[in-house]
Amino acid sequence: MKQSGNLAVSAADPNIVEAYRAVIEKYPDCSLVGHAYLKLADMNFEASKWDEAAMYYGLFLEKSPEDLRHATTLYHLGETYERMGELNTAIEVYRIFLDEADSDDRRVATVIDKLEELGGQK
Repeated sequence: MKQSGNLAVSAADPNIVEAYRAVIEKYPDCSLVGHAYLKLADMNFEASKWDEAAMYYGLFLEKSPEDLRHATTLYHLGETYERMGELNTAIEVYRIFLDEADSDDRRVATVIDKLEELGGQK
């Protein structure tokens, strides 16, 4: 309904957040829990709620270590810590991203540049 415009974002988002939280709380062993963590992380990132975004990205990484979105999540977590001003943590996360990302991932060059800018050359 949100995507079709039948429900305002301000009305839809709290319901969406509650639904994802319900999946996490009621069905912790469900295969969709990782997706719920990522959606909550992304929604909080978009809302500039850095602490919550970092928490949900971290939970995803902890609970879904074999997921194909692992490197992408590390990249977003690094961005989140950067925005929080936690630059040493961002550097750490970006280094882990470089260890896990495919060499042809276009974000590798971006992260290398970020590390140089932040003073955390690999």
